[in-house]
Amino acid sequence: CVVIHVHYIELLDQIISKLSSLNEEFDLYITTTKEIDLSELQISNCRNLEVYLVENKGRDILPFLTILQQIPIDSYKYFLKIHTKLSPWIRDSDSNPMRMNSGSDWRNHFIESLLGNKEIVKKVFQVFTDNPQVGLLTAKSCLLDISEVYGSIKLTVVRLMKRSKMFRLGLEFSFPAGSMYWARASLIQSIAEIPVSYDEFEEEELQDDGTLAHAIERFIGLIVRKNKMI
Repeated sequence: CVVIHVHYIELLDQIISKLSSLNEEFDLYITTTKEIDLSELQISNCRNLEVYLVENKGRDILPFLTILQQIPIDSYKYFLKIHTKLSPWIRDSDSNPMRMNSGSDWRNHFIESLLGNKEIVKKVFQVFTDNPQVGLLTAKSCLLDISEVYGSIKLTVVRLMKRSKMFRLGLEFSFPAGSMYWARASLIQSIAEIPVSYDEFEEEELQDDGTLAHAIERFIGLIVRKNKMI
């Protein structure tokens, strides 16, 4: 199953062109903040394509949580979560742990690392097959220690832990920065159960950090730990 969130429509073709790297049939779910016509889109091995129009709120996180309430998660084995990341505030600096020159470089790194070619996708599936404890795979250098980037969302993460009864897991963990990854469906089911509501997400104001969406991005690392995965 592939889930793509599209805010920057002009970047969608870059992702679509890479879906040919998937050897097996898959269902494709697209969430978008703008009307797009994909009626004539031909994607090899795509057996089902559905498009959902969503509000520009909660970055890629809220649309993902919303779509998970509407699709049959247990019908799939693996999920690929990806989005048209731009992040214009990203710069190559000490405050940028990935050392990316721009948000576009970061997006390109994700797409090539997760979906670059058939051999890469084959290796992803092989890792999952050979290592049952692996629940999530992200791009190289994008699994960060939370202590590097807690920032202003630490209290929000703590509130999520309290709601989820996960205090015993501690406040030190790693998470997939950038929110693009392959994951097992069992882990995705746990993500779908994060106890948050639509109204809690802030209105979009191009925030570079501090929102509920940023906190949930970090919180995914705790969900991996709760499921006794890596």
